[in-house]
Amino acid sequence: MEVDGGIRCISVCPDYHREDEWVAVGMQRGKIILFKVIHLFENLEFATFEDIHKDQVWDIKFINRGEHVSLMLSVSLDGVIAVTDMDQRLVLYTL
Repeated sequence: MEVDGGIRCISVCPDYHREDEWVAVGMQRGKIILFKVIHLFENLEFATFEDIHKDQVWDIKFINRGEHVSLMLSVSLDGVIAVTDMDQRLVLYTL
């Protein structure tokens, strides 16, 4: 896995189904890069979230609902807590 910039946090989310295992990387400038574990060694980014946070991403957590990961929570130094739908890759809301 190769990324540009400073990494501030990494979160690994094992899921019940191998194809749904995620690694999320929180960056110094607010970006979150999402990798699927099965593609990690190929260095293929699955999704990038650049407009959620304006400052360092300090923590990322995944929430399972049912049998698969459905939500990603992230918090940053700018005070924003974001909830992202993993199925649609959309930010549901920010606090």
